[in-house]
Amino acid sequence: MKAESVKKYYGFAKKAGAIIIGTDKIVASANVYLIFASDSLAQNAVDRLARKADKSNCILQMFTKDEFELIEPNQNIKAIGIKNKELAKAMQK
Repeated sequence: MKAESVKKYYGFAKKAGAIIIGTDKIVASANVYLIFASDSLAQNAVDRLARKADKSNCILQMFTKDEFELIEPNQNIKAIGIKNKELAKAMQK
């Protein structure tokens, strides 16, 4: 997965309200189909997201800080979950 291809669909997901922002909200969510995280995220948070991805049978995709900022320019956001199954599939291509 490349950041440029993910960015194309991220805008659609954001407008559709199909994103979850933040580790705590992603872990608490019942339906998450794809998780993106920045490598600048704390290891404890990465471990929690990895457990959630395993439990939800979804992919956790790590990006470098620069790649993640291409997707989401807000530097305070370091983890994003996708709630829409079809958008998640499209982003994985």
